Amino acid sequence: MQEENEKQTHTGAQEQHVAAEPGKEMNSAAKKQSGGAVKGLIGGVVIVLLIVIVAGFFFLKSQVHNVSQDGFVLKAADVLHLSAASINGRSLSYTEYINQINALSKFSQEESDAFQGSYGEATDEQISNIVLARQLINLMVEQAAHDFDKNIVVTDEDIQTAKQNLLAQFGGTEDDANTELQRVYGWSLDQYVNSIMRPALLEEKLAMEVIYSKDPAMEKYSTGEEARKASHILFRVTDEETKEDVRKQAQDILDQIKNGADFAQMASQYGTDGTKDFGGDLGWFTKGAMVPEFEEAVFGAEPGALIDHLVETSFGFHIIKVTDSGVTHDFKSFLDDKLKEAKIRVYLNVNNPLEEVQKNLNNPEAAEQGEGQEDMQMDMQEGEMEDTTNAEAQ
Repeated sequence: MQEENEKQTHTGAQEQHVAAEPGKEMNSAAKKQSGGAVKGLIGGVVIVLLIVIVAGFFFLKSQVHNVSQDGFVLKAADVLHLSAASINGRSLSYTEYINQINALSKFSQEESDAFQGSYGEATDEQISNIVLARQLINLMVEQAAHDFDKNIVVTDEDIQTAKQNLLAQFGGTEDDANTELQRVYGWSLDQYVNSIMRPALLEEKLAMEVIYSKDPAMEKYSTGEEARKASHILFRVTDEETKEDVRKQAQDILDQIKNGADFAQMASQYGTDGTKDFGGDLGWFTKGAMVPEFEEAVFGAEPGALIDHLVETSFGFHIIKVTDSGVTHDFKSFLDDKLKEAKIRVYLNVNNPLEEVQKNLNNPEAAEQGEGQEDMQMDMQEGEMEDTTNAEAQ
């Protein structure tokens, strides 16, 4: 009897267990369905977000293409590093393009006579042409300088010197400079230095390297014009009463150099002009750059020669050493070749101001007709700096 009861109890438990299984399976299935629904929902949200992001990006690109200056567009373009144009893979950012557009537009309004004298009517197209041409050429010069010699860079010292020269035009104070540049460009002094002066200094440095290069590859740009590199020690004569004493001192130093004294050291110690800080180095120059007496002595000597007599000029007595000789090269032709080969892309709904220039460079017959336009584009940066200087001086 007890065995039968145990059997029935065991059987009942089994039946209850079996009866419970379908519910467990249903719960498991429900969980799977619920999990699938969540995954599907998340996937749908992700897809929607992707669509929104892609649509937003293309909307932004469209706004940039049409040169929008909306604040949100400018911020987004800056974050996403969107470009206005590129040359040989080097990009001009959209925000920098707009910054330059606004600055030049303000300049054309504040200094309308100076602008029109250089560029003509200040239309939106003309301002865009000037900005694009100047900025793309700046980028091309950066690449050319790097490729020519990695040591061609604008140093902090270069910037400080240029900055001090600029400040002199404003009475020597940064406050005055900031006030005037804010009026003319809407820029601070630092913005002006980085946007205008730094690129100009780099181009000037590259020009000097190309013009006086000793690289045989530069021979195709040779002008045939003779050039000399020299160092000097100037003993300045301030009045006739002391002239003989100055001459005697200069002769004594010349004799010491002839006997082995270091020229650069003597220049640093006894020189009376700015070259003393560079060991007397005058750099390269061509005929017509120096006073006649100095020029005759330098161009009549061999490279490496110490001129064995004092050279007297209106400045005083000079001890001169000719350090090198060569011929000059045409920097404009050098840049023309770079521009001729350049890969330029403009991503905005604006004119490419260098397209016609490139066509002329690659078509010698058409080049004569387009020469005026090419010169205008290549001289834009220099012209604007001159206009700014004149405006500031007034």
